[in-house]
Amino acid sequence: MPLHLEIIEGPAKGRRLDIPVGKAITVGRTKRSMVSFAEDEWMSGLHFALALRNGTIYLSNLSKTNGTELNGARTESAALKPGDKVKAGQTVFSVIAPPPGPFPAQFRIGGWGFETVPEGWEFVEGVGFKHPALEPFRANMSGVEEALPQGHTLSSYVELQMQLGRQHIPGAEFKGPVATKVRGAEEARALSLAAPVRDKGPALQNQIYALHRNIVGVFTATALENQAQLLRDAMKAILKGLSFHQT
Repeated sequence: MPLHLEIIEGPAKGRRLDIPVGKAITVGRTKRSMVSFAEDEWMSGLHFALALRNGTIYLSNLSKTNGTELNGARTESAALKPGDKVKAGQTVFSVIAPPPGPFPAQFRIGGWGFETVPEGWEFVEGVGFKHPALEPFRANMSGVEEALPQGHTLSSYVELQMQLGRQHIPGAEFKGPVATKVRGAEEARALSLAAPVRDKGPALQNQIYALHRNIVGVFTATALENQAQLLRDAMKAILKGLSFHQT
């Protein structure tokens, strides 16, 4: 059961609201909204929007008259946390957290789980990891996910990403993909990329693609060539406790 909203007060009490990964939905009283609550006369026809990205639900107010409340205060936009209360009209939504994943993780980004932070790196909530050194380039690691496009397998999805990379990254050179193992994933692929960066020299990128319940996770680690050892050490630490699993 993924992160979602449940109605705890109002005419539609007990109803559940799911948000597709990587997509946005609109909520309101009329059919102008993707999800409508005709029974709530105080809700605007188009009241608010929700988007689920990397394990976080983002709220945007669309009502110019009635407004949207978060935990009792008016808000225009916010990142929601489990336990938050969203009020639109006479309807109150509660943000419900998914059950704990089956794999140990100290940090999570969507379906990605990480047991440790590599030495010298910092965890950025909802994004990934960054290295504090600014010069000549701040090495970083990030995790994202999206629904597997219809008609694709993980292999064809990775091939599509490589095609896009060749089109948009001049001088890009790929190694892989090769099959790898990620706890919780039905299958996974590893891919590496080298490409020149203007005024900074060659850049390196390691990617892990993982699939579970028709959701693709992409974990990407990026650094300059002269930071290669830093990247190798970080990836070695990450891979020891990496998991990808949709609850």
